[in-house]
Amino acid sequence: MIDESNPAGRLYKILCLAQQVRYKTIIEGWSNILETETNSIAVITALTELRSLSDEAQYLIKTQPELNHDLYLDWIDKINNVIMPQNLNLGASWDGTVRSSLKEGSLTSLKFCANKISEFHVEELLSDTEFETIVTKTNELFNVVSNSALPDSVKCILLTEIERLRHATAMYKIKGTAGMKKALQDTIGALIVNKTELKEISEDNDMSTLAKFQETMGFIATTIKFSEVVSKLISFF
Repeated sequence: MIDESNPAGRLYKILCLAQQVRYKTIIEGWSNILETETNSIAVITALTELRSLSDEAQYLIKTQPELNHDLYLDWIDKINNVIMPQNLNLGASWDGTVRSSLKEGSLTSLKFCANKISEFHVEELLSDTEFETIVTKTNELFNVVSNSALPDSVKCILLTEIERLRHATAMYKIKGTAGMKKALQDTIGALIVNKTELKEISEDNDMSTLAKFQETMGFIATTIKFSEVVSKLISFF
């Protein structure tokens, strides 16, 4: 069983599915496999995220100087040619391009790499219930902020950060909790940059909305076991 708690494992699982299924065109295939809208922008965005998994896997292998890097990364050029967005004609045949290019040898090599990475790198995995709760809470927060009495400038700041997290949850199949952690880190940075504007909000501006924002972000950080962000959120607010 492949370990999905690292980038090579997630890439392997997705590519195995891509090799097994049949679709008419590349855009149809990737939109279904990566669970995106069937348009070029959505598919290319998702493929860019998918392509980043090979970079992350390569980085992790190269952090271990004792490993034979050429051996564990033998798959990388062959796989990258299949998932590189700029290399793809999205209207081309799925079988004639993607499926025919995903050779068993490359996938086996990628699996070998994933298994090695799992020995020294593990990311949190969410249960279906935990993931669905995060999605629900994030969508609820978006609606609360949208309908709040906060100044438009503050709404824009908060909604931008919520949308960042919504993108991370949409990309969970590809990026895992690592994508959510990156989104939360970026949110902390955005809050610090906009600290003056946020601190000037008066009691008349619906402080309960900011409390809801803090509570939701704290819940997500706790669920994905990102304690550093929990403490930063508490200290900031």
